[in-house]
Amino acid sequence: MLALRRAPAPQLIRVFDELRGPRDGLVKIRRRSATGEALFARPRLGRTWASGQAAKQHLGFAWYTKGQWVRLRELAADLEALDDSYEDWLRTAEKLVADLSAKGVRVERVPLNVEAAAEWCVKQGRPFNSAARAAFTAELLRKRTTGVGVRRRTRG
Repeated sequence: MLALRRAPAPQLIRVFDELRGPRDGLVKIRRRSATGEALFARPRLGRTWASGQAAKQHLGFAWYTKGQWVRLRELAADLEALDDSYEDWLRTAEKLVADLSAKGVRVERVPLNVEAAAEWCVKQGRPFNSAARAAFTAELLRKRTTGVGVRRRTRG
């Protein structure tokens, strides 16, 4: 029978670190051993292991026309969470899109038909609030990018 000799863990870690190359900024070290070796290391949020580039993110942003905004204010279950006017919403939305884009997030404006979103919420058994509108927007974006139809939420 062949006997395998185990290498000590710190020695293996050094070998893997040499093979992998510098990891500064890519991992967050949670704990170190008495010798200073990293015991637990996880990738930093928003980063990939292979490079220091930000992870690719794609976000759908519900976009309203002035007429749709008026209808949204009539139907929304969370009226207090909405801006008072379309102009206020537009200013806030454009700033948020610019901020996210500056951080490397790919933001796609998804024109939202309020009537269709409200009807979807009724079929899903959901209140017509911001969480439901976000889910509907995500489904529209998924349908647009993958060609897969809007999924129904199952209740269990």
